[in-house]
Amino acid sequence: MDRAESLQKHAGDLYVLERHILKAVARQRVSERLLVMPEAGTVVLAIDRILARHVGALETYLTGFGADHRNGVARALSRMSGTVAGLYERMRDQAVSRMLRDDYAALSMAAISYEMLHTVGLAHRDMHLAQISLVHLQDLTTQIIDLSRIIPHVVATEIAQEEGGDPSVAAEAEKNTHRAWTHEIGV
Repeated sequence: MDRAESLQKHAGDLYVLERHILKAVARQRVSERLLVMPEAGTVVLAIDRILARHVGALETYLTGFGADHRNGVARALSRMSGTVAGLYERMRDQAVSRMLRDDYAALSMAAISYEMLHTVGLAHRDMHLAQISLVHLQDLTTQIIDLSRIIPHVVATEIAQEEGGDPSVAAEAEKNTHRAWTHEIGV
């Protein structure tokens, strides 16, 4: 595989992954369940906008390879379809907490993929791709942090509504999660 084929393959894989995630997030965005949890709706809308921007940037990058890029994207689509389809096929009309959990997992997969694509760009001395990848990675980590911050509140609200649990534990759960990620001692 030559340099151009490698760049096209790796960028094409991520393009397909983010397109799949974007389609799923677009379905979530119109869920009536998000209407009662506006903060979750705001995060999902932000994710939707960011992914749309990413997909456009990757498409523009791949267009630089000429007509051949469509074949690379088609190959990437067939490689990635099973993985992503399985993840999102079950995202019908589920609880908001599950939507956000699935978004967290999908964005984490995209984030590690961008870390890899950034390395590919550097290894092939394609500084444009390396920079695109790094900016997109930063976008995703911000959204993952936002999801991590609101998920305890959404879960506590759903548990209170559906099972009579105590919703006041949300702030404590958020704080404990933050401590786990920052390795702060004490719970």
